[in-house]
Amino acid sequence: MIFIEPQLRYFADLVIFDMLPITCGAPHREEKSVLLTIIKNLAINCGFMMGALLMFFGIMDYKKILEQAKSPQRHASATFFLLLCTYETVTSGFAPKLSTKQIEALNQVNGFLSAITDEMLTLHTTHTHPQFLGLQSGKGLWNAQNLASDVTVGIFNAEIWPEHVSFQDSGMSAIPSKWKGKSESGTKFSPSNCNKKIIGARAYPKGYEAVGRINETIDHRSPRDAQGHGTHTAATAAGNLVDKASFYGLANGSAAGMKCTERIAAYKVCWPSGCNSTDLLAAIDQAVADIGVDVLSLSLGSL
Repeated sequence: MIFIEPQLRYFADLVIFDMLPITCGAPHREEKSVLLTIIKNLAINCGFMMGALLMFFGIMDYKKILEQAKSPQRHASATFFLLLCTYETVTSGFAPKLSTKQIEALNQVNGFLSAITDEMLTLHTTHTHPQFLGLQSGKGLWNAQNLASDVTVGIFNAEIWPEHVSFQDSGMSAIPSKWKGKSESGTKFSPSNCNKKIIGARAYPKGYEAVGRINETIDHRSPRDAQGHGTHTAATAAGNLVDKASFYGLANGSAAGMKCTERIAAYKVCWPSGCNSTDLLAAIDQAVADIGVDVLSLSLGSL
């Protein structure tokens, strides 16, 4: 990650400033993937601070930043780089794969503050039962009005097995017109696998494959889940009501997610060796751009 010198401006009821953090990339031999985060003009309407209403204006020309590093006065090895992804919604920046020499060259560019290498995250599971979350039938988030509300949860994980009974869409209303996301095609997955419960599904392998290729004998290059963790977390958060559920014939009853009326937008960011933060940030950036993801669910983190 490259940090650029921040600025601060005030406009009436808007505070506009340059925000810095969020990581990307991953070390590999003499090369490192880093996120060059050039944050510009993040505006927060002060009247909506608690609602976290964020508006971002533009993205700085990252090519100009790297062109400065390619000038004859810089090291010759700074000439070529691999651009993994750009970010334009949650943050303004980009993730290139750079060598140590290229990072040293960027260190001489005006406005450069620092470069931080990527992190490979791991899948986590934690307490999710209603008592832990403080949920009570008929009250708060579980009252009739809230259960009837149209909410979409974005799941960032190893993604989803759409045929699972928890993701049936019987009785659900039409997909909200504001939704701008989509379902991608890939190995053993097509847009027809989505419905009124799973309204979007995407996969993000670029950061992961900057380190090593996906082993397609044990995973799918698509939103389809090969590990079970993504399907588990999606069903826990928003699985539909399933009658006559049991654990191998034990504990018979009904099973449902914490809010069974929620819709699911699935973003696959985890692969056999972990979850690359370059891909995670790209997925979050896209989820906000998809317009309609109300809650982000991330069951992953550092060791």
